[in-house]
Amino acid sequence: MRLVRFLSDLASIISFSPFITEVTGERIGENLKYLKRNEWFQKYLNNDESRKLIVSDKYVRNEIGKLNTKSIKRNPYKNKYQKYVRKVLQKKSQNIEIISG
Repeated sequence: MRLVRFLSDLASIISFSPFITEVTGERIGENLKYLKRNEWFQKYLNNDESRKLIVSDKYVRNEIGKLNTKSIKRNPYKNKYQKYVRKVLQKKSQNIEIISG
């Protein structure tokens, strides 16, 4: 009985955790707005294949939406964003060479 209560309490804590954020279209758009200010991100947008993924692929857009918007605002040039976006695009891309840099 205690285990069931403990698991129930744990589930309720996790479900209301502030660390679990919902990705919305608004958040994706806001993150893209800040990422577009970077030369490295502009290279992805200038490439047809990566641009198509950024604009229309649900997985890629969702992953961009998961990025911390406040942190991107403060330091959009951070290498970790560049590496993360590259990794996401490479996962979905048929031609990895074009988005390696």
